[in-house]
Amino acid sequence: WLIALFNHLFMSKQVILVRGMGEPEYFPAKDNQPARIEFAHGFFASALHEISHFCVAGPQRRQLPDFGYWYAADGRSAAQQQAFERVEIKPQALECLFTLACGRPFQVSQDNLFADFDTSASTFAQDVYKQAQTYLAKPDNMPPDAKTLLHALLKVCKTS
Repeated sequence: WLIALFNHLFMSKQVILVRGMGEPEYFPAKDNQPARIEFAHGFFASALHEISHFCVAGPQRRQLPDFGYWYAADGRSAAQQQAFERVEIKPQALECLFTLACGRPFQVSQDNLFADFDTSASTFAQDVYKQAQTYLAKPDNMPPDAKTLLHALLKVCKTS
């Protein structure tokens, strides 16, 4: 149902949400084909996370594979982890709001299970929740596509 809802809401943006067979990835529009947001292995949480990146990305970044993000796999260095966390605050804050709107539990992901450094001083989770609260307190600061989806999720999930 999430795929159908997203594809309906954002039809005019020339983007579709599709269930991927592997890792999540964003493919910009090409050769008269719409852009594709592929989420990992059919996981609902992955779909919401990838949609969150779409909502944060502006028009220029939507023209780039994976919205122009770099990604280092699990086992990142402390510096790489700090950079990862800086760019993930807003998408994960939106993912939090989308997930809660669907009546599901949300969990912040630092996505670095095999870090070989102490991560206990990280304020990432607090930063994500603080950003989510900021979006709720000041909805004009929320990306327009995120507001569109959030309202739709609240409506759909409230009635189901």
